Amino acid sequence: MASARAAFARQAWGDAHALLSAAAPDLGPEDLERLAVAAYLVGLDDESTAAWERAHGAWARLGEADRAARCAGWLGLGLLLRGEVARAGGWFARATRLLDEAGVGLSLITLSPPTRPD
Repeated sequence: MASARAAFARQAWGDAHALLSAAAPDLGPEDLERLAVAAYLVGLDDESTAAWERAHGAWARLGEADRAARCAGWLGLGLLLRGEVARAGGWFARATRLLDEAGVGLSLITLSPPTRPD
């Protein structure tokens, strides 16, 4: 796993993706986040989405609402950029709900999709 993390740190996205993918069944939530980013940056949007979903679930099971919400936010953004507005909105709503329930404010970004002008 150290080589996968090192490849990620040096922004060798292809190498990071290959190494993290090989270990995918056993990845913890931080490495799932790395896999999601690396997959996105090598153009594997569906794999990135799946990794963000797994990371979200892992953080939620650990009771880390802020980390689970962050994954949901990134997942929503990726879906929004691909034109999947309804799915993105669902993930943004989940992120917001998690933060509200945990009493954590939105400090850096607003996790809601933009509205369409009429």
